[in-house]
Amino acid sequence: MIVCYDVGMRNEPLSFRRLAAFAVVVLGVAVVGFLLGILAAFGGSFLLQDDLAGFGGIVGAIAGFVVGYPIGVIIGLLLVRRLFHYQGSLWLGAVGSILGGALVIGLAEPLGLNLSPGLLWASLLVLPPLLGTIGFHLKGTSREALTE
Repeated sequence: MIVCYDVGMRNEPLSFRRLAAFAVVVLGVAVVGFLLGILAAFGGSFLLQDDLAGFGGIVGAIAGFVVGYPIGVIIGLLLVRRLFHYQGSLWLGAVGSILGGALVIGLAEPLGLNLSPGLLWASLLVLPPLLGTIGFHLKGTSREALTE
């Protein structure tokens, strides 16, 4: 039996409803992250438009999105917590989101993610909201509950 440990519903079996709620949170924070990432990409492109022999705009856009997306995911988790009164650890969610972005960038060369741009961007879009939401849900988990 799969048991999911959450602040509000401890020791209750994982149901389709709870799994769907988790997926909706992941998608919701991904959308907020994407919107902030796009804004950061425009900002970075504008700031670097005349640098790097004409390539500053594209460099600024990519860097702005890569930095803005995990920050947007954190803001999405904050909105989920404030608007829907969804209990969780914002600090662990922030760590998971930043770690998700850093893992993709840090492991792009060793894992060959940079050889396939589609895989690199898909990993960058999936990991920060997924790890951020998992971190957000870790609040209230105890060692005794995990070893049962």
